[in-house]
Amino acid sequence: MRPLSHETEKAMIALTLAVALGLPANCTGCDLARRDLRGADLSNVSYVGVDLAGSDLRGANLRNANLTGVDLARADLRNADLRGANLTGVDLNGAQMHGARFDGVNITGADLRGALNGLDRDDLRGIMRRCIGCDARNADLEGSDLRGVSIVGSDLRDARARGVDFSNADVEGVN
Repeated sequence: MRPLSHETEKAMIALTLAVALGLPANCTGCDLARRDLRGADLSNVSYVGVDLAGSDLRGANLRNANLTGVDLARADLRNADLRGANLTGVDLNGAQMHGARFDGVNITGADLRGALNGLDRDDLRGIMRRCIGCDARNADLEGSDLRGVSIVGSDLRDARARGVDFSNADVEGVN
């Protein structure tokens, strides 16, 4: 019998942990809204179009999770680890994200309205590092250091952006 690959082993651990929490490891369109998932290990899950609106995900491990089209509106993601996650088409409207880790995240077409306000400069820079086609209308970006970010095609209408440093940033097609 061949040993399991590292990726297969990680996926099996994620499945075991998700099942222990009473959650599926893979789900399309599931309703998991308003759940208490503080500190949950949901790394490597595939949740496509899942409703997690209003859920408490403080300190949750969502590393390398596929969260395509997930509704995280008003979710509490403070100190969550989203490194390497796919956040394509995610609704983060009004989500709390202080201290969340976004290194290597794919954020494309996400709704960030209300989620960026009040973030410290490191948190803001982390989520905006590569945010393609994101909706960040009315965001408070004043005085932020957004050097080198890529926010191609994003909507920043009515954002407060006085004193923002966009040096070497890719802002092509930004409204």
